[in-house]
Amino acid sequence: MKIKVLVLVLGIIVPAVGNAQMGMGSHGFLKSESGKLNPGVAVGLSLQPMPIALGQFYTGDWQRGIIYTSLEVAITIPGIILLSGRWHHSWEDERDGWTDSEKREFLYLLSGYFVIKTISAFDAGYSAERHNAKIHVAPGIDQLGNLNLNFNYLF
Repeated sequence: MKIKVLVLVLGIIVPAVGNAQMGMGSHGFLKSESGKLNPGVAVGLSLQPMPIALGQFYTGDWQRGIIYTSLEVAITIPGIILLSGRWHHSWEDERDGWTDSEKREFLYLLSGYFVIKTISAFDAGYSAERHNAKIHVAPGIDQLGNLNLNFNYLF
């Protein structure tokens, strides 16, 4: 019950604060009226605990968002299986805790998840900054078939 009340209160307060800071525009706290993305929001969305890279989706970088989300899900599923198997069989086992290999496996999965979340957060903030500066870097192929890197800065 307390969690539902907290979520409800945060759902009311956060958009109100965002509108007050950004100027009651139709974009709310996610974008300013000039269309610039907030890097802090991008980082915050990436650091949320669900295995979804929301920061990349917020900045419009769908390819990286799908890659980061896939990596996070690929690490989360074995961790959930390890936890659920441990909880499910806890009444059958006579031992009192996890084995050393189970602890080590879970810590590897947990640390990998935090590393991917951290990299995703830095990348989301950088993508928001790059969007605001209107810098576009993309690979390309010229007429001779050579691979090159295109750098465009829009004024």
